[in-house]
Amino acid sequence: MKLTTEQIQFMRDNGPVIFTTSSDDQPRACIVQTNGIYDNSIIIDDVQMGKTAQNVKTNKKVSVLSSAPDYSRWLKISGIAEYLTDGELVKERKEKANPKYLPKAVIQIKITEVEDVTD
Repeated sequence: MKLTTEQIQFMRDNGPVIFTTSSDDQPRACIVQTNGIYDNSIIIDDVQMGKTAQNVKTNKKVSVLSSAPDYSRWLKISGIAEYLTDGELVKERKEKANPKYLPKAVIQIKITEVEDVTD
């Protein structure tokens, strides 16, 4: 499943997003800024996620919700997350990040489903 060019622009124009995880049947949601939106993946830096990062490590199934400011449109995105602590993507994100907010790791979400909901 892939995001369209228009959906990518919608997400860029309407960030941050709600990032949801689950572990041991306990759901968790947090608001995050995306650090890369592509047709088949979404990148999120882990600066201080704590429990959310733990959830990603134990249950890779995640979702991301992006909405218009008036809630007239939502993108519900499901995917499989990888928690990356080294490699080229992590190096690139650390180089681009604000020095005050250097990521400990990078979460790369491979998109498996996109639901575009409008009123």
